[in-house]
Amino acid sequence: MSCTGSLSRKFSPKWIILTGLSLCMVATMLLVFHGGSPEDYWPYVFPAFAIGSSGAMLIFTHGSIAIFQAVPSSMAGTVGAIFNSALQFGSAIGIAVTTSIETSVEATHGGSEEYTGRAAAFWFLAAVVAVQFISISVFYDRSTDHKPQPKHGEHGYPARLSTESKEKYDDDGKVTMAMSTSPQLEV
Repeated sequence: MSCTGSLSRKFSPKWIILTGLSLCMVATMLLVFHGGSPEDYWPYVFPAFAIGSSGAMLIFTHGSIAIFQAVPSSMAGTVGAIFNSALQFGSAIGIAVTTSIETSVEATHGGSEEYTGRAAAFWFLAAVVAVQFISISVFYDRSTDHKPQPKHGEHGYPARLSTESKEKYDDDGKVTMAMSTSPQLEV
């Protein structure tokens, strides 16, 4: 479980996500140069798993925070479902592509070098992480960072906007006149 959620109060999620992608890039490079021998486990594989897991945790946690900061709360359920569907779809496609790269390289090299296919798959993953890093660097819009969401009862709160009332607001956003257009029940 991630305990880094409070970091987004002090830093922009953009920089936290870029830090996570940098950690994933370092981990992937360690796995590329691993070589496949058991002696390389502690200097390459173990640090790669520790660093890569930390980076992935930062990306997932603060990616969610960034997405939910950018959308209105009335769309949070829909956006959450799309985000989780994209994660599952990307995982399935990523595993399939990585496995096909590994098996095709191993088939091409005739199995003479047992780690060649895995190294090629890790090079592919390094390229994917690099593209993600560049994309976040260029296209992440920080205008929604730390933007306060309206509270219940305030102007702009989605539940208030969906009611059938005609309210007028002054310059401070306070209700000056409210008139309901829904039928009133009399007892």
